[in-house]
This record gives sequence, structure tokens and C-alpha cells, in this order.
Amino acid sequence: MQNNALLVRFLWLVVIALVVVALIAQYTGHHDLAKTLILPALLLFWLTYAMRRAKPKQ
Repeated sequence: MQNNALLVRFLWLVVIALVVVALIAQYTGHHDLAKTLILPALLLFWLTYAMRRAKPKQ
């Protein structure tokens, strides 16, 4: 369970980094790059949310 929690924290950092880079790309006029980065960020967000909500098997 500890490894799962560590993985979720790492994936949250990746999601935050992708969103920040996508926002910077959008602000600087690189709209295609922003669209390309936001989809993996949303998918990783959904994955990490599902991992946090999952109950451990006993």
C-alpha cells in the first residue's frame, strides 16, 4: 500500500507539471502544444483519482 501511495503522489506531480506547461504554452501562443498536453494531464488525473478512491483488497 505504501508503494501505491508513493505512485499516486508522483503521478499528481506529473499532472501538475503537465497542466502548468500547458498553461504556459497557451499563454505564449502555442495552442496546439497546449491541446496536446492537456489530454494526458486529464487522463492521468482520472487515473490518480481512481487509484486514490480504490479500496485495498483484503
